[in-house]
Amino acid sequence: MDLWSSNVLRGVRCDDALFADAVRQHEDFRTPTWLARTKLDWAESLLRRGSPDAARTHLEAAATALGDLDLPDNQLRLTELRALLDAFGHPR
Repeated sequence: MDLWSSNVLRGVRCDDALFADAVRQHEDFRTPTWLARTKLDWAESLLRRGSPDAARTHLEAAATALGDLDLPDNQLRLTELRALLDAFGHPR
């Protein structure tokens, strides 16, 4: 069991490291569309892992990146993930 849990935790750290690296790249290249999408993906990953507070941070960053861009699919996903966050008992 210890081996399993250490592998799972290593996977979580790798997951977060990969997301963080992608965010840095999107910021460096000034690509708000990809930044928003990555933040949405990261927030969803955190929600699935039971980390609603961290997910909220990424959802708000995604909302900022989306701004007034005409990206209805991403806006819809943001709304759905916010509703999921509310279901965790962590309203905005």
